[in-house]
Amino acid sequence: MLASAEHFDVPEDAGKKVALVANFFEDRQLGAETLVWFTEWGIWPSSERQHIFYRFRASYDEVRPLWEAPAHLLASDEREELLSLVTLGVLFLWDVFVFTQGSTLAFHTSHDEWGWRSPAAAV
Repeated sequence: MLASAEHFDVPEDAGKKVALVANFFEDRQLGAETLVWFTEWGIWPSSERQHIFYRFRASYDEVRPLWEAPAHLLASDEREELLSLVTLGVLFLWDVFVFTQGSTLAFHTSHDEWGWRSPAAAV
């Protein structure tokens, strides 16, 4: 975790979860590449729909199972893909980490419904 990270609680409401992700990434510059890495899933099966996730990934020709390919490296022009991947992770209460090249941008949510993010000044 970054020393200057801001901690937050993941909201219960699905709309607020979507807004959490959108608001964090809205005005932030992305590096040349951004890593989205899922480290835990399946903790709360009743809150996830893996089929949605796999169909989304398949639309980008990624058909490997999550345990085999848990990370996505996205280019700076793939902002919508970034937002969608992170949003699915937050909605499903998966552990997801987001780092840009040089770690100038960082975001994490946990299946325990808390997270941390780099402050706006660090970006």
